[in-house]
Amino acid sequence: MIFIEKKLIIKKIKSILSNKDDWEKKLFKICDIIKYNLKKYDWVGFYFSDLINKKLISCNINVKSEIVVPILIDNINIGQIDVDSNTINAFSNMDKIFLEEICELVSKNYDLNKN
Repeated sequence: MIFIEKKLIIKKIKSILSNKDDWEKKLFKICDIIKYNLKKYDWVGFYFSDLINKKLISCNINVKSEIVVPILIDNINIGQIDVDSNTINAFSNMDKIFLEEICELVSKNYDLNKN
């Protein structure tokens, strides 16, 4: 069931990435779709490399698990997707594969939508 659910999420993400919204709005929509369709994903966000303005990332005290997957273009890390869960050991290899697929879709569309 979860596998089918994740495939439907990927299909929705492909649709979001192909629409006319600005890049930031697309990323927010992707985060919302993931967070609200997968119960153990309590927080979802994207971070992109910004060598000029480095930002401190703080976590919620209730976070028990985290998974971070890089977004790569030509083997260069341009950012990552970060998912937190309030459940201990919430993430499996299937979550990693799912998030890698999302990161690949985002990287393929990044140059086309970059500000």
